[in-house]
Amino acid sequence: MAGYGAKVMCSAVFDGGRDEQQVRDQDLNAYMMRMADFHINYVDSSVTGSIFGFGKRKAIYRNGLGATLISELSEKNIRSQRFKLPAKPVVNTNTIPWPMGDKLCDTFPVAIDSLKLESAMKKIFTEEDTILPVHTRAVIVVYAGHLIAEHYADGFSAKTKLAGWSMTKTVTGALIGILVKQGKLLVESPAPVPEWQSAGDPRHVITIENLLQQRSGLDFDEIYYRASDATRMLFQKSDMPHTL
Repeated sequence: MAGYGAKVMCSAVFDGGRDEQQVRDQDLNAYMMRMADFHINYVDSSVTGSIFGFGKRKAIYRNGLGATLISELSEKNIRSQRFKLPAKPVVNTNTIPWPMGDKLCDTFPVAIDSLKLESAMKKIFTEEDTILPVHTRAVIVVYAGHLIAEHYADGFSAKTKLAGWSMTKTVTGALIGILVKQGKLLVESPAPVPEWQSAGDPRHVITIENLLQQRSGLDFDEIYYRASDATRMLFQKSDMPHTL
């Protein structure tokens, strides 16, 4: 609970630019999570979570890398890590058509009823269950390759960074697809993991395609309500892949 909340709060506040009270009210308001306390340090960009003062866990934010929950490695060790990050292109996104930029089409499609669309968008943001609210943050509507409608909840905008969770797998798959199209990668090739390449290691036959389709054969227990491979990966290990 302390580790999960610290990481969520750290990402939301320092990477997403969100209000900390909103995060407490919407993201960390489940019954059990209310027992936890989260202290935000705006000086060193960190969040420390604890349960009645015990079980303290700390997450730190590093510019360009996001929030990291401190596990196994020391905070000093993690902060001293250096990565070569690509420089962001200096462009005016308002001059580049969506989706590569922020310039939108200035005409609305005649085949769409704009009033009905507006009504539907409002309904999506209406909380019908006040006990278990949905907390919809953003909705965009794309028609014929053009973004024709968008709406955001209070405190959110088109620039707000949101947690991708497992949707990130789709982004990873798309990026690999681009590399395949460019002839830079063959998904039928063995996964480029040095520790697996020994002929005596049965994992050397695992391909990139196997990993993409989540059928590598690796033993992985994905359960979140008790100790499992998934919770060890998220809250205990600094480098989970090397333990598989």
